[in-house]
Amino acid sequence: MSKKPSKELELNLLKPTELNEEQKSVAWMLIDEYEELFSCTSGDLGRTKLAQHRIETGNHSPIKQNPRRLPIAKTTEVKDLLRDMQERDVIEPSSSPWASPIGKVFEEHLSNLREVFEKLKEAKLKLNPSKCNLFLHEVNYLGHIISADGVRTDPQKVSAVKDWRRPKNVHELRSFLGLCTYYRRFVKGFSSIARPLHTILNHLSIHVSMNQQDWDRKLPMFLLAYRSAVHETTGFTPSQMLFGRELRLPCDLLFGRPPDVPSSPEEYVHELQERLESVHEFARNRIDIATEKMKTRYDTRATGHEFHEGDKVWFWNPIRRKGLSPKLQTNWDGPYTVLKRLNDVVIRIQKSKNSRPRVVHCDRLAPYFCNSRDETS
Repeated sequence: MSKKPSKELELNLLKPTELNEEQKSVAWMLIDEYEELFSCTSGDLGRTKLAQHRIETGNHSPIKQNPRRLPIAKTTEVKDLLRDMQERDVIEPSSSPWASPIGKVFEEHLSNLREVFEKLKEAKLKLNPSKCNLFLHEVNYLGHIISADGVRTDPQKVSAVKDWRRPKNVHELRSFLGLCTYYRRFVKGFSSIARPLHTILNHLSIHVSMNQQDWDRKLPMFLLAYRSAVHETTGFTPSQMLFGRELRLPCDLLFGRPPDVPSSPEEYVHELQERLESVHEFARNRIDIATEKMKTRYDTRATGHEFHEGDKVWFWNPIRRKGLSPKLQTNWDGPYTVLKRLNDVVIRIQKSKNSRPRVVHCDRLAPYFCNSRDETS
């Protein structure tokens, strides 16, 4: 009868508890048969002669290059590691292509391990027991759990997102969005979930570009305006699209309940269902029309906007201002006046009569539209 493997192998290889006693006995017989493949000391790594490595330099002369600099605190450690590898005839780390064998049943897994062990034995390579995990029903690989049920995210990684504290400013909101984006392929409809947060960032930067101290006070009013404003493409407000009705404002409390309130819950559910179907159908048609209109407009105006002398324009000028967050400030400056077109793409502009003219590319300009009130002011 073969001897029992060493205690170190037992501690490192008998981690899973899914095997019964009979299966453990069969597994130990296989491990005992190939016990010489496992390295228990740093000096017992084995050596293979199956592969040879050669770098063809041809007739080229050697390249003279200074070695990479290391921190002084790590110089001694690097020397010790190099000396240890030289003593063990190790020049550079290598990885075997025979990795991670998977078996659907216990017998298939034994067959896979035997095949791998035979290849390692022929190559005279050895394994480190502390880095071997055998007979596992699931493994943690690069932040993902791989099992018979498929691939899922590591609960420890997900907990970092689930337990993330509620963002209190724009910087924390951007950090949270960046963290969530890492697992976006595992979240169904992630773009739809994160779109409102990006919308808040984009619109809020217009109102708090210069004064960024009270942005949180403007957030509730912005959300109210956004949810109750009619969308140009759909023709409905976000509240109408989501709830089938408009938002109830404080003034609604003064006038009481509307006269057309359904008399029963069943009637309310029926009317709400019909209203949502009608709204969504109408919105889909509006989106199709807007898409075709946008395509036609782009095709006919793809050459760009023609700016003439005297036109008012916006100037794209992303300059970071001291004391202001670039995430909350607008990058468009103006209005500027077009002084002269130097050629097809280069234009000279001026912000005021006393300011210095600037020569810019037309791609950094946008038409400036204003009403009569803005003109008089």
